[in-house]
Amino acid sequence: MKKAVFKEDSAKTYFSGEGCFINELFNEVNYSGGSIAKATVKPGMITENHLLSDTDEWYYILEGMGEMYLYGQSIGEVQRGETVHISKNTPQFIKNTGTEDLVFLCFCTPAFKMEVYKKVE
Repeated sequence: MKKAVFKEDSAKTYFSGEGCFINELFNEVNYSGGSIAKATVKPGMITENHLLSDTDEWYYILEGMGEMYLYGQSIGEVQRGETVHISKNTPQFIKNTGTEDLVFLCFCTPAFKMEVYKKVE
């Protein structure tokens, strides 16, 4: 029987090259259909402009507020309880516009792999 329950391990949180803290909550080889990570962007920080090739992504905002950018253009403010869909191959970044941490879940389909991450100049 496959593992069914996955627990967050805060010791696995790391500062990513894109400018935020990441904790991979679920990204298992035997479950390639999707992955979930928790991202934290500190106040005033902006993540690196990047895209995920051939991977759709959804951000579900848990805490804080920010401004979301797709194709270099602001699509507006995002806040707790909102979900942003980012289609595969779409340049994206997010800016924390609040005074507290911006925390959100990142759902990827198929599951995130480092080789799909591409920095956009």
